[in-house]
Amino acid sequence: MATKFVSAFAERDILEQSIDVVCKDVKQQIDGQINFCLFFASGYASAACHDMFGSVANKLGTENIIGCNAEAIVFDSLEVEGKKCISMLAASIDDALVDCFQLEFSKTPDGMAMVGWPESDWPDGSTLFVLADPMSFPADVLLSHLKEDRPEVNVFGGMCSGAFANESFLGDPRQQSLSVLCCGAETSKTGAAVLRIAGGVNIQPIVSQGCRPIGEPLIVTRCERNEITELGGTPAVERLLKIFNELPARDQQIFQSGLHLGLAMTEYKEKFGYGDFLIRNISSIEQESNSIVADAYFRKGQTVQFHLRDEQSADADLSVHLNDIRKKTENALAAVAFLCNGRGINMFPEPHHDMALLQERLGPIPACGAFAAGELGPVMGENHVHGFTFVGALFC
Repeated sequence: MATKFVSAFAERDILEQSIDVVCKDVKQQIDGQINFCLFFASGYASAACHDMFGSVANKLGTENIIGCNAEAIVFDSLEVEGKKCISMLAASIDDALVDCFQLEFSKTPDGMAMVGWPESDWPDGSTLFVLADPMSFPADVLLSHLKEDRPEVNVFGGMCSGAFANESFLGDPRQQSLSVLCCGAETSKTGAAVLRIAGGVNIQPIVSQGCRPIGEPLIVTRCERNEITELGGTPAVERLLKIFNELPARDQQIFQSGLHLGLAMTEYKEKFGYGDFLIRNISSIEQESNSIVADAYFRKGQTVQFHLRDEQSADADLSVHLNDIRKKTENALAAVAFLCNGRGINMFPEPHHDMALLQERLGPIPACGAFAAGELGPVMGENHVHGFTFVGALFC
């Protein structure tokens, strides 16, 4: 049996009809056993998703399936926003070990515990795809657990954005929007649906955080938790204002809303470039205390650099990552993509930017995915939760 990936898409007003269309399309393209499937639906009421998602497993003849509702979805070269539709990627792979499991966080006398975690031996080369409800599942806790227990495992995924959909877009303003997750033949409104794949195919990460550096790398010389008070021996805000004053006028405008802080992923480089920093949001700039507060914990001696994000930097950063992986990969087979819901037409002047660029550089290949409310992906071998990021898993 040769390795084969196929994608499918349907746009129907009724979810049941869309599911029928994509499942029939996939079955017609794959003549044999389907090893696994990921799917994403947009624009449908949460109740309909909860009722219908479980039917996918029966229609495809496999329970190695995860899916969720989303604010918008992607299919091949398209980013489909504001429509009722579903996209799907299915695969038939020789020698692949695949399973799926549902995770929940529950209160116990000893604190919070993760329920559903597989304790048996993991196959070598395991990769996880994780779809999680942002209201009930702390993805950062999962990634911390994996860092200790399975540091070699790459994680790709997203926080389900179905709960953020505009209900007037869904067609019934009385219908509350909730996350709906599918794991095998079961559906849930909480926790995380996880697909585990090992062997049979190589999975390469594409993580584009969409920023460009300004100023120079700086050493944190005084900090407490998530607050930096001194950079390179100078008060942090004073150092930042110096960088601002040296920027051209256009960058000073971007600075007002697109300023971020990059944390060097390694201290053992003479020169830093694209992909060397983990980008984090700046929460506040405190003039009185001369400090900068960000969504990260800092330590003395750490290297950081300020970054700017706009549509041009996001385009350039994704281009660099796609060009880099194209040099390493001769045979791209398929992709699953998770785009921040702040990207798409919220960031770029034209639709379909990210997926069109991926197909231009690596395609044509089958692809599916979703806009997420937080993206999961590895940077320099360590898994993180991101924002405003393109996370791709390239099968090759």
